Amino acid sequence: MAIFLALSELSCGHCIKSVTKAIEAISGENSAEVTLNYAKINSDKDPQLFIDAITAADFKAQLATPSFELELDGLNCGHCIKSVSKALSAVENMEVFDVDLKKARIYGNAKPEDVVKAIVDAGFNARLARLV
Repeated sequence: MAIFLALSELSCGHCIKSVTKAIEAISGENSAEVTLNYAKINSDKDPQLFIDAITAADFKAQLATPSFELELDGLNCGHCIKSVSKALSAVENMEVFDVDLKKARIYGNAKPEDVVKAIVDAGFNARLARLV
């Protein structure tokens, strides 16, 4: 299960390393993707454990709400998810995202039309399901 946290008070690579270290002390190595604004954590643990650890490292964190969600069509397997994930990684202003066979949840400032175009260009169908 992926946990998404909105972060604040991070300003550099050192801050990102500090938050990553705090998260991975709880969930294990290579379990987190951290940017200046978001953390994606692959864990089944209580999200509050991570929020408390980040707070103890002198940063702020709270559960994140997706900026928007897309409905996806044409994805059939893990390889399809990887193809969409690769396309999303190249979108301008992309922070973090979560993709499954039916939906993509986007966190950050990427434009919905850019995200839809990237998915369509990768050979799949996508449409805006919800703006937050």
